[in-house]
Amino acid sequence: MNGPDIFPLFIVGAVLLMAVFVVIGLVSSSLHRGALEEVAKRWKGYVEPGGFLGYDAIVMQIGDAFARLTFSKRGKNGRNTHLSIHFPDKQLRLELFAQGLLQQLRKMLGMVDIEIGALEFDDAFIINGNQPELIREYLTPQAQAAIMRLARFSTLMSLDLHLAISGGVLRVTKHRGFSGVHELNEFITLFAHVFETLAYTRRTGIEFIASSPLPQVQETECQVCGQPLTGKIVFCASCKTPHHLDCWQYFESCAVYGCGQSRYVEPRRSA
Repeated sequence: MNGPDIFPLFIVGAVLLMAVFVVIGLVSSSLHRGALEEVAKRWKGYVEPGGFLGYDAIVMQIGDAFARLTFSKRGKNGRNTHLSIHFPDKQLRLELFAQGLLQQLRKMLGMVDIEIGALEFDDAFIINGNQPELIREYLTPQAQAAIMRLARFSTLMSLDLHLAISGGVLRVTKHRGFSGVHELNEFITLFAHVFETLAYTRRTGIEFIASSPLPQVQETECQVCGQPLTGKIVFCASCKTPHHLDCWQYFESCAVYGCGQSRYVEPRRSA
């Protein structure tokens, strides 16, 4: 077989190979779209198509604010996952990086690192912004714990988180492209808790009306996992919202939007 006979076969092979990649891409995109639609339903939102070359996104509501889950390309084959939401303080500028070699180099070159007085948190993150004292008020122990949980999520050893607040928008980035329903739901839940502790608890806290009898648990879902409230149930000491005990212990505080109470009460057992 001479050269001219080989060339058409080469073209046909290249076209077939390209077709295989296109089909694989379409199947993968279809599976990912299905996961996004299931997650959007869980958060009472909808999927926003990304077009032929873009990534699909989810628009949802967390508490009283609209949030948007998006993806971006990272390297040759990787993706980043982002979540952004309107933040009530439009004047605040805060940026928080998980410590790494690049961040250490930036620090050596003069990047400001605000210390908040919590050794573990200060060692874990580089913090900068426009109002150090106000930033310390926002980064309460509850907010620190919520941020640490999000930074540790889906990592084996090092922390992974970039958090930024600017112009009335809170945005977090994890340098991984989540695709499964479970991990996307957990990522959004952890993000929602970070948002609530930053936006609504600060150091002044939130006051609730004096205690009232514990409500009856009837066909309600856990605020954390979205599953029916069965098994061991506890109630927030402030707002009396029921949670699974395991879910409360995982978050270490109430999951209700704007509450942040760290104490729970158990229902009395009938004699």
